[in-house]
Amino acid sequence: MGCGPSVTALSTVVAWTRACVCLLVPMSILESVKRCVIGAGEPFPPNNLVGDMRAACRWDCYRRASMLEPMVDSIFRDGVPGDFLEAGVFKGGIAIVMATLLSLHDIGGRRTMWLADSFDGLPNVQTLVSPAVDALVDAENKKARWIRGRFNASLETVTTHFETCFRDRQGRHARFDGWGRTRALPGFFEDSLPGPVRSLALLRVDGDLYSSITTTLERLWPFLNQGGYVVFDDWKFEQSRRAIMDFRALYEINTPVQFANGTLDPMAWWQKE
Repeated sequence: MGCGPSVTALSTVVAWTRACVCLLVPMSILESVKRCVIGAGEPFPPNNLVGDMRAACRWDCYRRASMLEPMVDSIFRDGVPGDFLEAGVFKGGIAIVMATLLSLHDIGGRRTMWLADSFDGLPNVQTLVSPAVDALVDAENKKARWIRGRFNASLETVTTHFETCFRDRQGRHARFDGWGRTRALPGFFEDSLPGPVRSLALLRVDGDLYSSITTTLERLWPFLNQGGYVVFDDWKFEQSRRAIMDFRALYEINTPVQFANGTLDPMAWWQKE
C-alpha cells in the first residue's frame, strides 16, 4: 500500500493513515528543521544576495540541503556503512540538516555526524602547487576576498544554531537525537583530518580553497565506503573545480560528476564505486 489512498472507503483511509503515520512525524521534523536553518529567509530565493543574515545558513540552503535527501535514502536502503561528515561547516546550517537526516534514518544506531572546521575562519592561502594553479588561486582569492579568518563562526555559534533548531523537535519525537550524535573536529584540515574518522557514507566538502579541498579529499576519500557519496558546495569557483578534477585524475576516478537539480549554484557530487 502506498502513502495515499486509492479509494474513498473509510476502512482504506484508516489503514493508510496507520501505515503512513510513522512517516509523517519524521518528515514534519525534517521540514521544520530546514525552515529553522534558513530563519526568516525564503526556501526558494531568486538569488544568493537575499536571506536572513542571522540564520544558520543564508545561501539557497533549503535547496542545498534537500538535494541530500535522496542520497541518504540510498545509503540506508542499500546498507552503506559509515558516518556523515561536513568539511567546512561555517554556521552549521547544512550540517544541522545532515544530522537530522542521520537521526531520522539511523534510529537507535551508532553513526556519528562529524563537523570538521577551524571554527576560526579560513586558513592562510597556500599555493606552491604549480605556477598555473598558484596564479589561478591568487587571482580568485583576491577577487573573492578569501583571506585569513573570513567565514569565521565559533563552535559556540554553531552549537547555538544546533540547539535552536533541535530544541523543540527533540521533545516531539522521542527517537530524534540529532545533536546527541554530533561531534566536532576543530582545527584546520591539515591538522584535524582524519582524526578518529574511519568510515564514511556521506562526505560534504565546502572548503572554498584549492588547498582545503585537496587536503579534505586526500585525508577522507580512503574512508568513504563503496556506495557512499561525496558532495561539493563550491563547484562554481575555478580553483575548487581544479582541486576536484586534479584529485580525480590523480586517483583515476572515472565516475561521472553529477549536479543537483534546481540549486542556484551548481552542487557537484558522485557516488563512490
